[in-house]
This record gives sequence, structure tokens and C-alpha cells, in this order.
Amino acid sequence: MKALVLNINPARWLRAKGAMALRGVRGAWGPLGTLALRDVAVPALPGAGWVRCRTRMGGICGSDLAALTLRTPPDSLLAAYSSTPAILGHENVAEVVELGEGVESAWLGRRVCVEPTLGCRARGVEPLCPQCEAGRENLCEHFDGSGGRFALPAGTSTGYNSRTGGSWGEFCVAHVSQLVPVPPGV
Repeated sequence: MKALVLNINPARWLRAKGAMALRGVRGAWGPLGTLALRDVAVPALPGAGWVRCRTRMGGICGSDLAALTLRTPPDSLLAAYSSTPAILGHENVAEVVELGEGVESAWLGRRVCVEPTLGCRARGVEPLCPQCEAGRENLCEHFDGSGGRFALPAGTSTGYNSRTGGSWGEFCVAHVSQLVPVPPGV
């Protein structure tokens, strides 16, 4: 599949910073930058309870722009909570095109938004950490990739995790707990 892939490491970050000094923000992508259009494998379903989604719309936000324009150094605190190379895109509308084991058939063909947070439910961590148990998945104690039966790498969300893909690619995967139905009239 085609995808916009973000790949940041210290050497690439320095090279892209140099390219940006010469070419402006356009230096952030392409052969010297951190973002490039690539042919990549379609993300595999991590396990039971997961679905594959075909991207219909992928958004862009301030955190994406900060990553693309290298406003965050590659060794910042955020690096501990993301894994690259990653297909960006944590804001999306998608269609469920494949069901993993244990997912209700009603999801197939349905338009959804994927709530991007990869908390304990999506990671298969049991028991849930206190934050996820209280409904605060955005503060999950397992963003560093520790624990869980699905063995997801570090990453706070879809789009910042090297295994799930994001909406800047043709497909991504999501745990059924992340799916929010989009009504037909929207």
C-alpha cells in the first residue's frame, strides 16, 4: 500500500534540519527529510478483537506539523512514547474492511472514526492500569510498550506506533474498543 511514512532518528533529524535550512519546510520531506511516500506492507491484525480499516479521510493537526517540521528533537520525552517508522494520521474517517477473531460482524463495512489512543484495552493489558480503569486512556501507564498480549511497541496512539499504521496510509488497524461509528448522514 502507499503511505506517508515518518522516520526519525538523530542522524535523519540532523540531515533534515540541514535540508530545511536550504529549502525551508519542504526540506522536511523527501530523500533528506523525515517524511516520504513509500510502498509498505498493509499492517497485520495484532490479534483477536482487532479490525482492518480503509482510510477515507485523514486529518492533520499540530502534533503532526510539529513532527514534520522537526520542532521536537529526536531524543525528547515524546520519543519514548512513539515508535518509528510510523504512518502518521491519528485523526480519521475509515471503513472497516476486515474483522479479526471475536469482532461482531455488524462492524464490517461500517464507517468509523478510530479513537487513536492505544491504552490497556487496545494493548491487551489485564488488569487495566488505574488510569484506563478510570476512563482516562490518554494517561495509560503502558504507552511505553510494556505489557499486553498484543505486544504493541511504544506509542501513545494510532499514527505514532510503528505497528498500527495511520490514516496517512491506505489502511490501518484498530482494536474494536477504539471504533466510533460514523452515522450515515455525516
